[in-house]
Amino acid sequence: MISFIYKSKSKYRLGGAVVAGEKFKNSLIENGISLKSFSYSIGNLNILGILKDSFFRKNTAIWNLSTYSIHKFFILIFLSSYIKKKIIIRFFGSDQVVAYKNNIVIRKIFNILFLRNIYFMFETKECEFFFSNIYKKTYFFPNFIKVNKKVNFKDKTYKRKFIYVGMISSEKGVDLILEFLFRNSKFKCDFYGPIYKNYNIKNKYDLIWKKSYKGIVTNEELINIYSKYDFTILPSFKEGYPNTVLESLNQGTPLILSNINSLIEMIDKSAIFVDLNYESFEKEILNITNYQLKKMKKNIKFDLNKYNCDHVVGRFIKDML
Repeated sequence: MISFIYKSKSKYRLGGAVVAGEKFKNSLIENGISLKSFSYSIGNLNILGILKDSFFRKNTAIWNLSTYSIHKFFILIFLSSYIKKKIIIRFFGSDQVVAYKNNIVIRKIFNILFLRNIYFMFETKECEFFFSNIYKKTYFFPNFIKVNKKVNFKDKTYKRKFIYVGMISSEKGVDLILEFLFRNSKFKCDFYGPIYKNYNIKNKYDLIWKKSYKGIVTNEELINIYSKYDFTILPSFKEGYPNTVLESLNQGTPLILSNINSLIEMIDKSAIFVDLNYESFEKEILNITNYQLKKMKKNIKFDLNKYNCDHVVGRFIKDML
């Protein structure tokens, strides 16, 4: 039985890493892999179980971590590497290269763990390529989704209706969207997701926010929401391969994405890429046409099939377990 250590869903934890960890766990179980799961999430913390498992079970362990959470578990992972049959660390996001280059503590932690023959799995091709030139035991493991075979790809008329799904924060480009709506009243964007604790809506956006913020909804509810909009918009300043992108495509809704490396390498044909400078961002959104919407919808299958759960998880099981 494989040990699976992850950040589970709780009232304190709702982000993309939580969703991705839960999805990975469930997919392995559906493929017949026996798991012993341990959560390190606040609200569901099982530190005693993690400690016992790390030092008394000689099996394979899969750790699901963000780049900077490696600080918390470095010593535990290092020591347990002398006991475990195999350790796999799955990293979320796309900031591992920047952290390795610029943060001496992260660089030392990674280099020490490299000496223990631990497998490093990265969400983006850019990260996997960088670290594969330093360390042999790396693996590209992108986000994935169960492809909806009944998705509607029929043409629709462009009505300037956007949807944003995710953490409400400046880092995710929410300020850019709100400024655009403030200046261009013919456009509409509804926002779904938790509000980051330090994020405050500017006073001038109050009326827009009251009309546009729809709160937090379940994944089951979201499935029926994306298709009501022309585009899902995500002008993030930092991303991995976000679940929102795959959920949107899986419901036949193309994308407006920031032109950052991880998103450009993730999606080829079903997204419009926008600059994060406001003037350029506004110009690019205003220039979207009905023809582009139709073209993007027709290209969705090409991008979506690369992240088919059966392919991504099946390959992982074959290669790594």
